[in-house]
Amino acid sequence: MRRTVIGLALISLAMLMIIMLAGEANACFSWDVTCNDRSNNVDRDDYTIYTIQVDMSPGCRNQYWLYFDFDGIPSGWDAMILDQTGHEIPVRTEFHLSGTVTYYFSAAVFAPPDGGNGETAYVTVLITADDRYNQNDTEEVETSSVCNGVVSHSPSDTTLVVTNTTTSTVSLSWDQVADTDFRRYEIHQSNATDFIPVMTTNIHEITSRSTTTYVVEGLSAGSSYYFRVRVVDNEGSSTGGPYFTDSNEGNGTTTGVNYPPLRVNITQSWDTENNNTMLEWEVSEEEDFRMYRFFSHHESGYKPGASFMVLDLYEKAIDSARISGLWENKTNYIILRVVDQGGMYNDSEEFSVLTEDWLPERSRITEISEVTDEECHLNWTSAGINDFDRYELHLSTESGYTPDGGTLTVTEKDQRYNFTDVEDLEYYTTYYAMVRTYDKGGNYADSPEEFEFRTEADGEAPDPVTINVPGEGNVTDDEIRIDWTESTSNDYQNYTVFRGNISGFDPDDDSVIVLHTSDRKELDVLDEDLEDYTNYYYIVRVHDVEDLVSDSDEMEVMTQHDGEEPEAVVLEDPEDEDITSDSVDLNWSRCTSNDFLSYEVYYSTEKNFDIETEGTMERNITSRYVGTETVSDLLSETKYYFKVRTWDNEGMYADSNEVNAETEEPPPDEQPPEPVVLETPTEEDIDYKSVKLNWSKNDNSDFDRYEVHMSTESGFDPDSGTLEKTITDRTDTNVKVSGLDAETEYFFVVRTWDNEEPAHYADSNQKRAVTEEVPESERDPDGVTIQNPFTPDIEGNSIVVRWTENENGDFDLYEVHMSEYPGFTPESSTKVGEIDEQETTSYTVTGLVESTDYHFIVRVIDTQERSADSPEVMITTLNNPPSAVTINLASSITKVSFDIRWTECEDVDFERYEVHVSTYSGFNPGDSTHYDDITRSGTTVLVVVDLEPDTEYYVVIVVVDSEGAETESNEYSVMTQRASGSGGGGGDTPGFELVVVSTAMIVAGLMVRRRRP
Repeated sequence: MRRTVIGLALISLAMLMIIMLAGEANACFSWDVTCNDRSNNVDRDDYTIYTIQVDMSPGCRNQYWLYFDFDGIPSGWDAMILDQTGHEIPVRTEFHLSGTVTYYFSAAVFAPPDGGNGETAYVTVLITADDRYNQNDTEEVETSSVCNGVVSHSPSDTTLVVTNTTTSTVSLSWDQVADTDFRRYEIHQSNATDFIPVMTTNIHEITSRSTTTYVVEGLSAGSSYYFRVRVVDNEGSSTGGPYFTDSNEGNGTTTGVNYPPLRVNITQSWDTENNNTMLEWEVSEEEDFRMYRFFSHHESGYKPGASFMVLDLYEKAIDSARISGLWENKTNYIILRVVDQGGMYNDSEEFSVLTEDWLPERSRITEISEVTDEECHLNWTSAGINDFDRYELHLSTESGYTPDGGTLTVTEKDQRYNFTDVEDLEYYTTYYAMVRTYDKGGNYADSPEEFEFRTEADGEAPDPVTINVPGEGNVTDDEIRIDWTESTSNDYQNYTVFRGNISGFDPDDDSVIVLHTSDRKELDVLDEDLEDYTNYYYIVRVHDVEDLVSDSDEMEVMTQHDGEEPEAVVLEDPEDEDITSDSVDLNWSRCTSNDFLSYEVYYSTEKNFDIETEGTMERNITSRYVGTETVSDLLSETKYYFKVRTWDNEGMYADSNEVNAETEEPPPDEQPPEPVVLETPTEEDIDYKSVKLNWSKNDNSDFDRYEVHMSTESGFDPDSGTLEKTITDRTDTNVKVSGLDAETEYFFVVRTWDNEEPAHYADSNQKRAVTEEVPESERDPDGVTIQNPFTPDIEGNSIVVRWTENENGDFDLYEVHMSEYPGFTPESSTKVGEIDEQETTSYTVTGLVESTDYHFIVRVIDTQERSADSPEVMITTLNNPPSAVTINLASSITKVSFDIRWTECEDVDFERYEVHVSTYSGFNPGDSTHYDDITRSGTTVLVVVDLEPDTEYYVVIVVVDSEGAETESNEYSVMTQRASGSGGGGGDTPGFELVVVSTAMIVAGLMVRRRRP
């Protein structure tokens, strides 16, 4: 006997109570729980039966979920739920109610082998209305009943034997049971082994306990069948029983050859409507007839399958029926399949029926709610058509549009879902929504009018605009035209253009507003009456409707020259206090031209000298606010003439007046030392890294030191930055300057200092020297260059590093160095590879981490252990797609649900499982097939609910990692059970079908484990 084992905790005694958890005053259903104690029966232990009566009120919807829960049952006892025919029902069961009908369900608790009594048991029943059809019609009711005592056991076992098979019969025999409360034997037959007896497998019942044989007839030749005998007792007939025990499973194979049934054809159709028609066909003459099965599709030549099935009939004598679910305004091709008891079949020829054309009803959008800056919820009227195919929600930012693929936003395949959430909208944007309704014939109808709504502002400052660099013709000597990019912010309100006179100006305090406009398309402004050759600074500010602002980067623009010569400055005559023995202080007026470039101070010993040919430039001054200069290093007791030339940025200049001054006689203690004479270095004095210098000896008695200065620029001024050597011995007049670069031009000066206070100096003449090439024997090896990697060279955990070949004759090896940090120095800890073959210019680095930046340097080493490093290169590993999982089991299959199971993804960067469900094989997972997300990699089971009966579903698990990479599983198909009342075969008995479950489930907060008998 199949039982349900439920682990339960004991609870204290409680009062009988009925609690309405949710629902309205006019409840759609009510409960009556009755507890019946049966004691001291002749051949039974005590037992307890709970009878639950469900009354359905008229006018309420008829699809609900029923949950059973047991409290207070002693640990180790078994519990099961039976319907009034004695069949076990699942703990979580969907059932249908219509009108005012009463159903009975019994829960029996069986005593353990060692007996027991005096225990208290509770039964709790929870019913929940399915709210898929009407969200406001959900009710939950909890009720309980208390009973005392222990309960009975099941009938005796029997053993089944299968004998005497023929081409169409199998003989069964079994042991007679001795139970006094015997009620009947049930003969169950299936085409599959290890089956569980249910109503649809019951082929015969025997009420005589002494009748223990039965011949099964009408079987197919050469076919294998499986049988069980169920013994049913007579207990509980008034309370919803009875109880039963199943025999072992017997197998019998008929003799002969199994031929498929003869084909029968559809002969005529009539009374054809938009999606249904009446058909008439030939009656099958097969002795082992099982059923007629009808298929329909709107394309000829299709292969009949579960997705095309429209009706099953189990009575052979029927020769006409109405076929529904056809396509409107289409030629439907109908095939009639005859199936025998062995599962073999034969298909008719296609029979074509042209249906009528009815356009679907228009759906009107009725409400928008939960509007944010990027989301909203839309409701529309239901289509209410039989051949519904889908809703399409279309959105556009343009009014008067025609819905097409570019405006399609959401597709909904379930007619009951006349609402949807829309995401990823643009903030502060006006949208025009329409619903297009399609029927299965491809006809559609659009909403009668557009539904207009606007999203909210996003609460963020608008994106800044960019000021463009003024092009040719946009800048003159007194005007500047500024233009900028258009604001892309949906909640734009206006632009403000600010002008400042200094860089980094504050637009709110230190500026002039040159434009304020609300026109988003007004993208330029002409700023007039400006100064020539002057820098101006501009910022464009964007305001939005929430008074949030953002500023562009500052743009600097200079007006052009005015085309006139700069103003000449006036040079003042030097006063006595401005003149020394070796210098003259000059003063002049400042230039006021905006395009001022520089002052040049010239002097000469010639009166009315020509600056170009006779003048010596003392200094170039680039600030127009400087009007003084000291001309130094002049000869004593010499008359000099001076001029100042003013330049502008157009290359125009103006010369000042000429002034003169005669230098004084120097005092004895201010005479500079005698300069030395630097000799030209000879070839013997120069090699690739040094130059030897020689100079004349200084004979002054107050000599202090020589300073050797060096630069790579001719005419340099000696200072601390050019000092190379200091020599304090007056007789030491040569030095070797080392550490120089090969093949480089150098300039040298020797400065002589005295020891006076203050000290004086004199510079030698300047000499030039060019260093030689580095000898071949002393050169470092040539470095290599790491090449850009090819796409196949980069994977998630490895990189192939490639470089150019070194061609030196003294090559020794390559070293490959790697670090996760830029700017690293190659050392032993960074070395990942070593190659001693000069022509091998690649190396594979493994063991890396996905999506990680790595930095590489290739070092070349020669036989003298000299080295040269390549430039550093960064390479990023790829993100490997996640490991695919395998769907390997579907269980707990009911009419509206099933459990799906798959292997576990063990990748460290696992993000989630995406479960996709479709009624089409080979589908592409997407938004329309997305069922659920699971973020724990160890969770590899999911209950898929809200399905249609007798429908084949296809499931794919998409694994997504933290980088967004995806991998799809295999496609797994599951067929839900047939709905009650469909097809023929004698109808249905009120109650529920038995569902084979071999996995653990969580139901109503309890762990339920189900097992086979």
